[in-house]
Amino acid sequence: MTPDASARDPHGAAAHDAADGSAREPDGTRGDSGASPGIPDLLLLGLRASGKTTLGVEVAKRRGARFIDLDALVAERLGHGAAGAALRAVGERMFRLAEAELLVELLAAPRTERAPPTVIALGGGTPTAPGARERLDAASTRGAARIILLNARVEVLLERMTRSGVDRPALTTLSPREEIDHLAAERLGAYRSLADSELDTSDLDFERSVRALESLWAAPRSRD
Repeated sequence: MTPDASARDPHGAAAHDAADGSAREPDGTRGDSGASPGIPDLLLLGLRASGKTTLGVEVAKRRGARFIDLDALVAERLGHGAAGAALRAVGERMFRLAEAELLVELLAAPRTERAPPTVIALGGGTPTAPGARERLDAASTRGAARIILLNARVEVLLERMTRSGVDRPALTTLSPREEIDHLAAERLGAYRSLADSELDTSDLDFERSVRALESLWAAPRSRD
């Protein structure tokens, strides 16, 4: 593990600031940052604690990309400081509706020829939001985005969630492990139908996870 990763949960879901800001409202046309043009946006799918935010922030920093944590941005739009608080306050249905609306804005934002790509950490429930799957599939099909599923064994996800201390409201009445099993059974099929690639980080340290994710982002699109 790299020295800068050792002091934090390497695959937790706590928000981190990227070079360009981790939770920013769509601001119209994306400008020139000197990053390589023509690179598709990177959209990260996965269950809670799969590493979408932590790995996404690091990959964005290394690639000169913009980073957006969708759940954090939804929470800001709903007037809350964190996704957990917003989810408790408005309920999952309203949270997903706001998430779907914001996703449409992000995917539709025009991008100039030399604008940097954007790395977006999607919420674990984003594909369940109304119309989200269709929007995500369309973005991948037209080459505007590369969708990568981050995955890990259930016991690894549970250990990360316990260690990180991030506020994650229960989505069911099940125990934490049973809830992960339930959500995995409910969502992994949808995740895999959308993903161009899948990365299992169960046995990878932070640096190897970042490098593997960078490689998958750069690889040719493999999904039919």
